[in-house]
Amino acid sequence: MTQTECVPYAEIQKPTTLQEEIQKLTTLQWGILKCLDEKESYGMEMIEKISNLTDCEVWKGPGTFYPSLKRLREKEYIISIKEHTGGKQRKMHKITHKGRMALSCFYKYMGVDSPMPP
Repeated sequence: MTQTECVPYAEIQKPTTLQEEIQKLTTLQWGILKCLDEKESYGMEMIEKISNLTDCEVWKGPGTFYPSLKRLREKEYIISIKEHTGGKQRKMHKITHKGRMALSCFYKYMGVDSPMPP
């Protein structure tokens, strides 16, 4: 079995590194990955989308959101690219192949198409 191979949760005898990592992700981090799987996005766009989808029940504000983004970057689930637009510097966030693999494993484990309503 390779490090990124996803197996049914009941069959896991010794979790792989990826499986151990994805079990530690928060609901907010899954929501971020879901948003970025749909399209590249800026932080405020994701905050608004997640807030609207969950009635703010998933997170408490930017003080929770941005550290979650940082953790996802550190784990290489997303990348953030600085852009200069109209004199402002913003970060565009994109999901990586590893992030998509984690999301795919999550979907299989949960037996759902999506962790949040469309």
